[in-house]
Amino acid sequence: MSLQDIMTALEEEAEAQRQEIISRAKKQGEQIIAEAKARFELAEDERRRQLMRAAEIESARLLHQANLSRQSELVSAREAMVEKVMDGAKAELTALSDDPEYATVFKSLTTEAWEAASSLDGDRIIRVNEKDRELAEATLAEMSLKAPVVVDTFAGGGLIVASLNGRQRLVNTLLGRLDRARPYLTPQVIKILFGHD
Repeated sequence: MSLQDIMTALEEEAEAQRQEIISRAKKQGEQIIAEAKARFELAEDERRRQLMRAAEIESARLLHQANLSRQSELVSAREAMVEKVMDGAKAELTALSDDPEYATVFKSLTTEAWEAASSLDGDRIIRVNEKDRELAEATLAEMSLKAPVVVDTFAGGGLIVASLNGRQRLVNTLLGRLDRARPYLTPQVIKILFGHD
């Protein structure tokens, strides 16, 4: 074998080894690329899942917040309607003092208040608004009750029976009765307006 043949054989062997190295390198490169793609796809899938979970959580939070807001608006609207009804009742009660039958109502209020105020110490005074002063004096005279009548600034009809020192008092005004009845009336008004409690 000549030197030339040996050199050719070495070059061919070197070329074969080089081709084998290149082939292995390509396979390794392809494998590395395939593994990287797989890892990337897994990471991308996980990122998408996390984004979807975050979006679902945010969507649920926004829906819950919207429901709370809607409920709050409904409650506010319901309270406003009830308040409107109560304001209407106050207006009706205030206007009652112009009714011809008001003298009978005032006498009943006076009788109730006088009897309930029997526990008050000492003499009593009757407080009424300016519009009811003459009616109060006439009603007390008709009932043979003795008490000074004092003008007060409360609105609406009715009266307040108080001890002379003002420490004890019994409120029997139309609006005062409405205020005391309000906790009992409100559920009934809600049921009438909305059909439920």
